[in-house]
Amino acid sequence: MTRLRVAVVAVLCATVGGLVGATVAGAGSGTPEIDRANATIQVAGKLNPLRCVGEDGMPYITYSGSWKGGESQMTPDPTDYPLNGQLVVSGIQWTINLKTQRGVLNGKVVLLSAAGPVYTGRLILVTQGLLVAGANVSGRGWIAAAFNLPDEKVSPGDDNLIANVEFRINLGGAAGQFGDLPGSLNTPNFSAVTNVAPVAQDGTC
Repeated sequence: MTRLRVAVVAVLCATVGGLVGATVAGAGSGTPEIDRANATIQVAGKLNPLRCVGEDGMPYITYSGSWKGGESQMTPDPTDYPLNGQLVVSGIQWTINLKTQRGVLNGKVVLLSAAGPVYTGRLILVTQGLLVAGANVSGRGWIAAAFNLPDEKVSPGDDNLIANVEFRINLGGAAGQFGDLPGSLNTPNFSAVTNVAPVAQDGTC
C-alpha cells in the first residue's frame, strides 16, 4: 500500500470513528420521557355553514365556529401535567365534500386549568358524513399541542401532547377520546388529500 493510500485510509477511519463517537454520545446525552396519555372529551357549540364550489368543481360546505367543554383524564397512568380541565376548540374550519361526504376539520385547541393554560395546539380531524339532525359524523385525527406549564424547573415545559383522537360530531357539539384505556368509538382510519390542512392554502367556503 502506498503512503497516499495509507494516509487516505487513516483520515477515513478517523472521520468515521469521530462520527460514530458523536452519534453514540448524542444518543446517550438526552433525558427522554414518554408517558401514556388517556382522556375523554365532551364539548358543545354552534357551527355556522357556508356553501361553495371547490376548485375541483364539486359542491362543498364549510362550518365555522367553536366548541367549549371539558377534558377528563383516564388513570392509572400519571403524566407530568393534569389532563383535566376546560377544553376550548376555537377557529374551527370544517370543510366537507358534499358528494363524497369526506371532510377535514381544523381548529386551535386549548386545555385550561385554574392555574391557566395547560396545553395549546392544533386539532385536525378527517371526517366522514354530513352534519344533519339526528346523525353523528365520525372523525379521526390528532392533537399536537405544547404544554404551557413548567416541567422539571423549566418554564414553559419542553413536553408536547401527541394524541391520536377519535370524535363523534353532531349539531350540538362533539364527544371524543384519545389513548388506549377509554372504550373505543370504533372510528375508521379516514384519510384525505386536501388543501385545507394543516394550513389552508386556498381558503375554505
